[in-house]
Amino acid sequence: MKTNKTKVNGVNELFGKQARDLRKLLRSFEDTLDARGFDQLIPGILSSDEIFRQNLDFLGNRFMDNLVYADVNGEKNIVILPEGTMRTYDFIKRNRLDQAKIFYNEQFVRNEPLEEVEKGKTRAFYQTGFEIFNYPLIESGVEAMTTVYELIKNAGIDDIVIRMADKRLISGLLQQYTCEDKKIIQKIMDKADDSPIKFERLYKLNGGKDPNIKHMIAFIEMGLDRNLSLTDLAKFDGSKIYHDGLHDLYQIQSNISREVKLEILPFMAKSWDACDRLLFDARSLRYNGALAGGGNLTYGAYEKSCPKSGAGLGTTRIFELLQK
Repeated sequence: MKTNKTKVNGVNELFGKQARDLRKLLRSFEDTLDARGFDQLIPGILSSDEIFRQNLDFLGNRFMDNLVYADVNGEKNIVILPEGTMRTYDFIKRNRLDQAKIFYNEQFVRNEPLEEVEKGKTRAFYQTGFEIFNYPLIESGVEAMTTVYELIKNAGIDDIVIRMADKRLISGLLQQYTCEDKKIIQKIMDKADDSPIKFERLYKLNGGKDPNIKHMIAFIEMGLDRNLSLTDLAKFDGSKIYHDGLHDLYQIQSNISREVKLEILPFMAKSWDACDRLLFDARSLRYNGALAGGGNLTYGAYEKSCPKSGAGLGTTRIFELLQK
């Protein structure tokens, strides 16, 4: 097969109607976020890698592998932006903001290996995200979920379901296990893809032997029930940390608009490390995967005790779905 040496693999090229459709989607997101009182940050395409090095406890050490370095007249440590959350919080931190509702709507670049690109991954992609800094926790969680729902619905996808969980449910269950087993469970949780079968297999492969793991597997299996309720979850465990998480989920469910279609999950693998309480994602029956995700952030590099919530939308993913 003849390859075009002028076009980089994993970088989509849009023209004519497709380009107009993408602009329409980007404008829709911006108009919705403007109307909801968010301020836009246009961060520029280049950044210092120090923003990410300083936050590896939040991002994970492997995040540095995502970075694409730019040789700008011999200056070191300059990268093409790979995401927007750290850049937004760097802006909040440098400007010593007491409160903020900020969004970005940008194209980002990541260092994806060629074999992954050949399977369909993109190296350059659009992402829309927003951060809600230092607003009451329940209020900001409700706003984050409502905003994601409204963004995707206004873009033209009307079968959106918001799935929510709270990390403290799992944290409460973990109290019954040894330190070694806790480490195994925390290590495999984000790799289990919400599947009890995969979770059990990974647990055994990593040396787990506690027969009480059946209790955790039964908890994860509850996620197979699309009609799972908070009342069902309330019967499963009695620890304080578990019920603290459950209490917040009740509060969110009570305060969110009835227009938002909610599903309850016992746990959610996505954003496992980035969030410490609320986790949620947005799904469509027309797509096998999440279109957006977010929750209450664990980010502690600026005003650690202040509530932080946010979400990111896979704009390129949503655009491709709309094109179909």
